[in-house]
Amino acid sequence: MPAHRRHGVGLTRSMAPSRSPGRYIAIAACAIAVLSLPSAARAGEPLYDESAAHSAGASPFRLNPAATGVRYPSELALSVVDDPLGRARLAGSLEAGGFRLALHGSQDDPLGWALGLAGGGDAMRLGAQWGSSPRSGGGRYADWRVGALSRPAPWLSIGATTEHVNQPHDGFARLDRTYDLGLAIRPLALDRGRAHGLGTRLTLTGDARLGERTHPGDAAFRAGAEVELVPGLVARASYEDRTHAYRLGVGLMGVRAHVDAVSSYPKDGGRLGTVTTATFHQAEDRTVFAGRRQRRIAIVRAGGVLGDDELSGVTYQGTTHSVPAASLHRQLRRALEDPLTRGVLLDLRGVGNLAQLEELRPRIERLRAARKPVVAFIEAMATRGDLYLASACDRVVSTPDATYQGLGVLVEQRYYHRFLADLGLRLDRASYGEYKSAYREYSVDSTTKADRESFDHLIDARQDLFVDAVAGG
Repeated sequence: MPAHRRHGVGLTRSMAPSRSPGRYIAIAACAIAVLSLPSAARAGEPLYDESAAHSAGASPFRLNPAATGVRYPSELALSVVDDPLGRARLAGSLEAGGFRLALHGSQDDPLGWALGLAGGGDAMRLGAQWGSSPRSGGGRYADWRVGALSRPAPWLSIGATTEHVNQPHDGFARLDRTYDLGLAIRPLALDRGRAHGLGTRLTLTGDARLGERTHPGDAAFRAGAEVELVPGLVARASYEDRTHAYRLGVGLMGVRAHVDAVSSYPKDGGRLGTVTTATFHQAEDRTVFAGRRQRRIAIVRAGGVLGDDELSGVTYQGTTHSVPAASLHRQLRRALEDPLTRGVLLDLRGVGNLAQLEELRPRIERLRAARKPVVAFIEAMATRGDLYLASACDRVVSTPDATYQGLGVLVEQRYYHRFLADLGLRLDRASYGEYKSAYREYSVDSTTKADRESFDHLIDARQDLFVDAVAGG
């Protein structure tokens, strides 16, 4: 997502744009016709409040098994469930490599567990979960759940699950299949330029749930929203029309840990219970809640003649090679956006091409405006380009042995008219206007007055730009 490295499908915090949204929507629509998602709150899981299309917050429960491994490559979650009867139930899960193991139980209840597996990509991700729960009256029963998840665009995620696929008997009755279809939208991500930044700050979800023997008109609906107030602080809320219950939650994210609390409230007041969860994960979160040891310095090395692309060649002056400037832009932009980066060390190693350097200075100025100091380091030798870029930084650090050379400006022009004449060759050249100088070096033996005027103006302009920038910085 970068300092923030969440992976996956669905509306996670790291979202890569899809190349063919129309095709992916068609694939998702076909799958959703076969797979849909669960009924209202299930007994024993009153605070199960994850959308089929969006993994909200930290939770050892997984409504859609296809979401396994979406938020983080690996994750350990531990929860305490305070139910309406005042009993504390414990739950935990471990996810890694698309596999999932979940456990839940209490002092009064036998242990239940579930195994899950998921895989796929942005176009379509599929998952299945097998669970084992205690049967009323003794024994245990197996329960299957399957799900699908598709992200056709950075702003859209579609999810569907089918629960009780095998219609198990829990000791009281045979459990009917229940279906849930979920939709998650990030309206701020409709602008592709903001999809991976501001676009992740607001997520709206909607879920429709229907039992196998329930009339479509009696489907239950749930609407929810998640807002990231600042990087690392998330507030969420949802409302379900069938039970008239609403849930409020807040999440606080560290770099590799996440604490989350969700409470459920009925229509007539009171509180149904609270789930408090702590997770520990492999990837990093974008967050301002990080200790000084967790913050880092970005090291950006700049050297060589910058260009739009990496090009190499041979001319009469020797070999030439240009270094793409895009990588420097990306590094400085990431340092600005990453809440964990507290400063930049710019290691200058003989960088050149004033046109490209002019475009890099505003990025350094934006870092300084964001209170992220930029320190330039010159170890051995400084060129004009190094000093020009260093003057935009907060400080310049150099070694006693460093040298500063090539600070002047010159224009060198070679003429080949006489050389070609000695070979018996002649170049016929035509131009309109005395300042049209293309290929003039093949038709004259010295610099014309118009060319000298152009060269002098170019030198003066470059020198004035350099001196003003270095003196001003």
